[in-house]
Amino acid sequence: MLEYLICMALMKKRIAKRSTVEIEDINYKNLGLLKTFLSESGKIVGRKYNGLDAKRQRKLQREVKKARELGLLSSN
Repeated sequence: MLEYLICMALMKKRIAKRSTVEIEDINYKNLGLLKTFLSESGKIVGRKYNGLDAKRQRKLQREVKKARELGLLSSN
């Protein structure tokens, strides 16, 4: 829940996370990180709000889809 609140605060301020998230950290096994980029309904938050560049956003999308296929994340 705390991670969600932090994500929502960052979305409101539109602070870029790219300085804190390395591309190697985005992995389907790192569920805590992936959940920070998901909305309440389970959708991936857009680049406009999470501050990732295009390369990291594509990697995030692939890893979230991979985690959903393996059943690690729900696909609400």
